[in-house]
Parts: sequence; C-alpha cells; structure tokens
Amino acid sequence: MENKNKNDGSEEMAVLLNLCESDPDAGMEFIEGIISKKPELSTDLFFKFAKAMAYKAKSFQQVKKAGLIESINDMNLNDLVNEIQPLLAKDDVKYLELALTEIRQILDVNPEFINMMGNDDEAMGEAEVEAICSFLERCKPGSVQKILFETKLEYFGQDRIRVASDVSSLGPSTLYPFTLVKFSADSIAKSALLADYGTDIKGRKFIMCLLYKRLYDDLSPEETFEDAIYVGTVYLFDDNTFAYDVEKMDQTESRQDKKKGFLKKLFS
Repeated sequence: MENKNKNDGSEEMAVLLNLCESDPDAGMEFIEGIISKKPELSTDLFFKFAKAMAYKAKSFQQVKKAGLIESINDMNLNDLVNEIQPLLAKDDVKYLELALTEIRQILDVNPEFINMMGNDDEAMGEAEVEAICSFLERCKPGSVQKILFETKLEYFGQDRIRVASDVSSLGPSTLYPFTLVKFSADSIAKSALLADYGTDIKGRKFIMCLLYKRLYDDLSPEETFEDAIYVGTVYLFDDNTFAYDVEKMDQTESRQDKKKGFLKKLFS
C-alpha cells in the first residue's frame, strides 16, 4: 500500500519557490541561512534555481510596487516584455543578470535540470528561463550570449532583426520557428539580418542569418548598413539545429561568394 505520508520534498520545494516569487528577499535570506549551516549546499542545483527565481522576482519588484502593471500575470511573454522592459531600471537589469548567471551554473552541471522543474502539464523551469532571457536581452543586448554562450533571435525583438525582401516573402508564420533555434557565435551579436533561405542536401529547410555587432537603432542617418559591423553567419535549420556553413541542394556558389554577392546588392 502506498504511504500517503511519504514526502519526497516536492512540497517544500514548491513552498520555497513561491516564497522567492512573493517575497524574494525573504526567500534569499532563507536560502542563505540554510547554506550558512551546510556550506556544501551552496552548489545545490535546486537552491541555485530558487535563487535565480528570487533574483528574477526582485527585478520586477519596483514595477509591481508602483502598480504600473496590474495584469502582469495575465499577459503573454512577448506583450509582457514590450510593456515592462522600458520600465526596468539599471538595478533591475542587474538582478536579471544574476538570475541568468545562476541558470548558467546549473546548466554547466546538469543541462537537463531546468526541464525537471515543472511537470507534464507545465514546463515551469524552461518558461522561467525564457522569461529571464527575453527581458535581459531586450534591456541589455548581447547579455544572454555573453552569459550562456548561446542565444536565439526571439530574444532580440523585432527592432533588432531585418529581413531581406526575398526572405520576407516566406511570411511570419514560416519564419518564426527559425527564431526559436538556439545558436552560438564567436563574437557577441546584437543585430541580425535574415538574408537568404533554402534547402540543404539533407532536405532540411534553413534561413541564412548574418550577425552584426552594433544595434541598428544606434546607426546615425549618415551611416550605412555596413557600419553595423558584420561578425559572422549562422544557418538556422528547421530541425532546431544550426551550423556555420551549409551545403545547399542546388549549390552553385560558395558560401563566401553568396554572401559577398548578397551584401553587394544590399548595400548598392
């Protein structure tokens, strides 16, 4: 017979996460109190996740206290980011960085741990990380890639992505899944251009994405697209992977020739 009094610790974990959300200072104090008694728990992955949730909650604390956002729990993530991001102060962004740093330390030890925070009905851990990344990247471009060593276009927001005319003909519903593909690059990218699309020899659909060092909004009227400073190219595939090069099904030009030809047309 199943022991109904058996406790696997999930209830206590839920209570702590709720405390970190409702009163992040009290949550952090509780965690640090436990760690002070048992220093070995300073590397415990759950406590790190709880600290990340407390830092995340602190980043929105002043906005909530000011009553600037009344329906914060009823908005989808994209609308939430657009609404709240302009209201976050420098210290608020600092807490988002601290939250994502805790997440990075978790991923270094166990990449699957975040997915374990939740249940079959709700991937709570993944959703929380997505929120942190989305807010931080909008507030401080390049930060997600700097901390996690990877990023994705969805975090950038529409203002930091340009779409070539040929690619835009595919339509938003076709392009959107490619913005969800995680990728890494040697240099920090703050802007992107969806420059080309096609099918590789494996039959995968791809989008060719050119990455830039500067924000488009920072370019003066006298500056051209080239002044955004090209830092690399990634190919985003419909199987949720990426590569730095691609062998096209109908390849007649090398990658470099293709890029040079496209840029020449773009900048002319």
